[in-house]
Amino acid sequence: MKLVYRSPIYQFLAFLQRNNEIPAGKKTVLDCGAGGSIPPLGLFYEYGFTTYGIDISDDQIALAHAFESNQNMNLNIQKGDMRAIPFLDDHFDFVFELYSIVHLPKDDIRKALFEMYRVLKPNGVCFVSFMSMDCWPMDGKEEKSGEFHCRENGQQVIHSVFSDTEALQYCENWQILYMVKQSLLSPDEISQMTLSEWEKYYSDNEIAVDRQEWLKVYPQRLERWKNVHIFFILRKMKP
Repeated sequence: MKLVYRSPIYQFLAFLQRNNEIPAGKKTVLDCGAGGSIPPLGLFYEYGFTTYGIDISDDQIALAHAFESNQNMNLNIQKGDMRAIPFLDDHFDFVFELYSIVHLPKDDIRKALFEMYRVLKPNGVCFVSFMSMDCWPMDGKEEKSGEFHCRENGQQVIHSVFSDTEALQYCENWQILYMVKQSLLSPDEISQMTLSEWEKYYSDNEIAVDRQEWLKVYPQRLERWKNVHIFFILRKMKP
């Protein structure tokens, strides 16, 4: 059975192919946040890239290594922090990040973007994703502007969210090749929630709206529920 990856990975590769951005011969890519049960690097590997990945989570790395073993791939995934990428300057043709910097505080996102810029070769291309403030509902408690502390899969995490203008400001040192905002479809379980389950979800999570508003929008939950991200394809400009 053919593996299926998240759609933005295909979008990035299609952009590179369509615009003749993939060099002949050896081509290197680094994935920041590379772990998980279906690591994006698998698709790059299939297309002949020399792959490298870092992830800060031992559990996510273990899942990725199990994938490599099952698929007979060597993706070169190791432990590493995207705020201090363990590679030399001007090392990679491409850097990829998907749904990872969302879990960093905003100051650390700036550090991560600086590091991605550093390890890219001049004219190298980077894919990054920002969580949009248009998401709804927003889980967690807003400790700092745009930084929501919440629980995800039993762990305490941060969701950093951005307006379009703010996301553009974070990319001001890059040449912006492509920008798109996409809303993922609402999950099926939302449509199947009963009112009592809807109330329980509010009680079990720190939702950034009051209870009355939450109950009021129950009939419109599918229309309101949004998972919106802003995707950028960026070029490291020559010095």
